[in-house]
Amino acid sequence: MNNRHIIVGGLLAVLMNGCASKESIGQLKKYAEKSVVIHKNILQVYDTSVAARHDAKLMTAVRDGSTINDLVPEKIENLGQRESLSNLLEFSEAIHALASDDIGKQIDEQTEKLNSSLTSLSNNPNIPAVNSSDIALMSTGINAIGRAYTEYSRFKALKQIMRDSNSTIVETINLLRKDLPAWKTVTKVSLEDELVIQMYLLNNPNRCADHPSTTCVDFSHSIEDRLSAYKKASTLKMQINQLNDQFSALDKALESIADLHSAVIVSLDSDDDISIAAAKKAFASSNAQIKAIRTFQKNIKE
Repeated sequence: MNNRHIIVGGLLAVLMNGCASKESIGQLKKYAEKSVVIHKNILQVYDTSVAARHDAKLMTAVRDGSTINDLVPEKIENLGQRESLSNLLEFSEAIHALASDDIGKQIDEQTEKLNSSLTSLSNNPNIPAVNSSDIALMSTGINAIGRAYTEYSRFKALKQIMRDSNSTIVETINLLRKDLPAWKTVTKVSLEDELVIQMYLLNNPNRCADHPSTTCVDFSHSIEDRLSAYKKASTLKMQINQLNDQFSALDKALESIADLHSAVIVSLDSDDDISIAAAKKAFASSNAQIKAIRTFQKNIKE
C-alpha cells in the first residue's frame, strides 16, 4: 500500500480511538513551551559566539590599527545549524499554538508553519530521509480535520504528527549537540584573544615609546576609565571560566528535549499513570537544565 494512503488512513483512524486526557494534552503544550525556551537559548549562544569573534577583531584593531576592510566581521559557517534551530523553534511554536484551546482563526497560519518547518527539517541531508510530500499531507490533515470535526480530532492529528516526526526531531537535535563543542571553542578563543589584548593595553599605557609605529597609540585613562576596563576584563575572564558549565547545560537541555519529545508521545498513546509519570520526569529534567542556563546568564549579567 502506498505510504501516503497509510498516513491518510492513520490520520482518519485516530478519530475512532479514545481521546487523551486533559493532563496528557496539557503535557503536549508544555513540551512545546520548554522546546521554545531551549531553542531560543541555543540561538542566543550562536549570536554570542559571532559577537565575541567580532569584538576580538575590534580589540586587535585598537592595538594594531586597521583598514576598513579588516573591520568586516568574519563569518562563522553556521547557516545549517541556525536554519535547523529556526525550524525546530517554528515547529515547537506551531505545536504550542495548535494544542491551545483558543487556536481559532490561527489554525491555517500555524498549520502552514508546521508544514514548512517539518519539510525543511526533512530536507536535511544529514538525517534519515523523510518524504516531504507525506509531511505536507500530514500537516494539511491537521487543518482539514481540525475544522471539519472537533477539537478532539485536532489533538489526535497532533499526536500523529508528534509520532511521525519523532525520528526527524531527535536526529536534528543530536546533530546540534555534536556541533556544540565547536561553538564552545570559537567562543573561548575569541574571548581569550580579547582579554589578552585588553590586559596588555591596560598594563602598557606607554607602549609606543618602545614600539614606535604610525598606527601605535598611547592611551591615558582616568581612574574611572581604568576601573571600567578592568571590570570588563573581569567579566571576560568569568565568561571563559564558565564556558564548560554553560555548554554542558546546553547539551543536557537539548538531550532533555529529545527525551521529552519521545516521552510525550508515549504519554499521549498510553495515557496511563506510568506514561504520564515518565513524561513528568522528563519535564523535570528539562526544567533543571533551563534553570542552569538562566543561572549562568544571570551570573554573567551581574
